[in-house]
Amino acid sequence: MLMCAPRSVYSWDLVINRQDNKIYIDKRDGSNLDMVTVNENAAEAPMETTESTKDAINSPQALMMEATRINYMFPNQTVIESETSKREMQNPHPFYNPAEESDPPASKS
Repeated sequence: MLMCAPRSVYSWDLVINRQDNKIYIDKRDGSNLDMVTVNENAAEAPMETTESTKDAINSPQALMMEATRINYMFPNQTVIESETSKREMQNPHPFYNPAEESDPPASKS
């Protein structure tokens, strides 16, 4: 997967540990790997975060935090968690075969 990122603007802050014959790849605490990247593949690179633009509303760090929060909050606000909101559809689930699977497919409600 790391070899498939030839044009990454944001660095991969990884920690690689070797214990016995096993290699563990982990992310560093506080790294941006959990954040949604913004403007990474644009023709012009995103502006650099300097001391004067660090708190700007359109700085890459502020936009990453905003995009990550939106991606987290949007599904939580749109999915209604209630048994009364569950609807039976006209056609059965196209990918569920009760003969092969014991558990029913996951539902949004």
